[in-house]
Amino acid sequence: MFRFDKYLIIFLLYLFPSVVFALQPAQGDRTSRKDRLIQAIENNLANPDSLSILYFRLGEHYRYNQNYDSAYRYYNLSLNIAHERSDNKQLALIYNAIGGFYYHTENYEEAYDWMNRSYTLYQEMNDEQGIASVANNLGELERLKGNYNRALSYYNTALPINEKLRHQSNLSFNHNNIGLTYAHKQNYPYSLYHLKLAERIAIENNLSSNLNNIQNSLGTYYRLVQDFDSSYFYLSQAFRHSVSQNLVFQIKENSNSLSQLFEHTGKTDSAFFYYKIFKSYNDSILNNKNLMRMGLLTIRNQLANERKMEKVKQSRQEMVYFIVFISILSVLIILFLLWRNQKNKARHSQLKMKHLSLEKKYLNNELTNFALHISEHNSLLEEIREMMKQINVSDENRQQLNELKVKLTTGLSNTQNKKILEQKVDEQNRDFILKLSKQYPTLTKSELKLCSLLKLNLSTKDIAAINKVTPQAVKVARYRLRKKLNLHSDINLSDYFNRSESV
Repeated sequence: MFRFDKYLIIFLLYLFPSVVFALQPAQGDRTSRKDRLIQAIENNLANPDSLSILYFRLGEHYRYNQNYDSAYRYYNLSLNIAHERSDNKQLALIYNAIGGFYYHTENYEEAYDWMNRSYTLYQEMNDEQGIASVANNLGELERLKGNYNRALSYYNTALPINEKLRHQSNLSFNHNNIGLTYAHKQNYPYSLYHLKLAERIAIENNLSSNLNNIQNSLGTYYRLVQDFDSSYFYLSQAFRHSVSQNLVFQIKENSNSLSQLFEHTGKTDSAFFYYKIFKSYNDSILNNKNLMRMGLLTIRNQLANERKMEKVKQSRQEMVYFIVFISILSVLIILFLLWRNQKNKARHSQLKMKHLSLEKKYLNNELTNFALHISEHNSLLEEIREMMKQINVSDENRQQLNELKVKLTTGLSNTQNKKILEQKVDEQNRDFILKLSKQYPTLTKSELKLCSLLKLNLSTKDIAAINKVTPQAVKVARYRLRKKLNLHSDINLSDYFNRSESV
C-alpha cells in the first residue's frame, strides 16, 4: 500500500467551494504554508479523522496542478480512512470530489454514480449546503446528457436552498444553468428571465468568473432567437474577458459560440477565424483530458497491485509471527526468517528502483507536455496578432481592437510560464547539468539550458517559440553547441543527451 510521506505535502488553507465546476483557488494559497501542514501531520499522525482531511486537501492540490494520478491516489487514501471511521460527512465530500474528477474526463456515468452517493449521504444528514451543491452538479450532468426535465428537477432543488443561504455565486450559476436548460427546451421567455437574473446577481456581487459564463449563455440565447446584434454584444464581451484573463476553457467556449454566430449569419471569414482559435484550445484541453484518463488508469492499476501485495505481505507476516510464537527457541526457524526478510528487502529495493524509473519517465513526459503547451500558446498568440493586423475595422471598433492587440502583446511578453518551465527543468535535470558542465566546462549557462530542452526531445521550432527567438537563431546555437561537444553531424543531440553513457 502507498505510504504517506509527511515531508512531501504542501499545506492548503482555503475553503472548499461547494460547486465542483467552479473551483478556482489562488496559487499562493496552495503553496505558501508547507511548514504548517508538516506540523499538522506530525501532530495528527495518530488522528485518522484529521489525516483523512489532510489527504483530501492534498488530492485537491494535485488535481488543480493537473497531477491526476497523485490526486486520485490521495483521494483514495482519504476515502479508505473515512470508510473505516464511518465518517459520512467526509465521505460525502470525497464522493463529490471524485465525481468531479470523472466529470473532467467526460466519464459522465461514473461521475453521476459518485455524485449520487454524495447526494444520498447529504440527504441522510439533512445538510442543506451539501444538498444544494451536489444537486447543482447532478443537474449539470443531466443537462449534458440531454435529460432536461431531470436537470431542472435538480436545479430547482438547489435554488431555494441557495436563496436561503444567500450563496450568491452558486445562485447565479443556478439561474444560468436553468436558463440554458430552458433554451434547449425552446422555452425562450423562461430562459431569458433566468439568464438575466443570473447576470444581475453576478454584476451586483462582482462575480467576474460567473459573468463570463453567463455572457456566453446570453450570447447563445440571442443567437437561438436570431437577435444577432445582441448575441455578438454578449459573446464579444465574454471573449475579450476570457482572453485578457487567459481563461483557457472559457476562450474555447467563447470562440466556438462566436464561430457558430458568424457561420449562421454567413460571415465565413470571421467564422473560420474564431473556429481556428476554438480548434487550437480544444485540442489542448483534449490532450489534458487524455492525460487525466491515462493517469486514472495507471493509478487504479497500481492501487489494485498494491492491495494484492499488501494482502500477501499481511499473510506472510501473520505466518512469521505464528512461527516465531510457537518456535521461538528454534535456531533454524530464526535463520529462515532472517533469510526471508533479507530477500524481501532486496525485492522491495528492486520494486522501489522500478517505481523511481517510472516516476522519472512520467515527470519527463509531463515536463515535455508543459514545454509544448508554452510553445503552442506563444505561437497561437503570435498568429492571432498577425491576423489581426490584416483585419479592416470601423473607427468605432478600432479602439477595442487596439486594446485587444495590447493584451495579446502583453500575453506574448509574459515570462511567467517560461520561468516556471526553466525552474522545473533545472530541478529535474540538476544531476544531468552538473555532470555535463564537469565534462564540458566551456559550456555557457544558455548552452546548458539548450541542452536541457533538447533532452526533452523538443524541436527547433518549439525551442524557438518558448524562448521567443527565430528558428534560425536556435539552429545557430545548436551548431555552436555541437562544435563544443565535438560531435559528428550524424549524431542526434536529443538521443546523445538521453544516453546515460554520454555524460
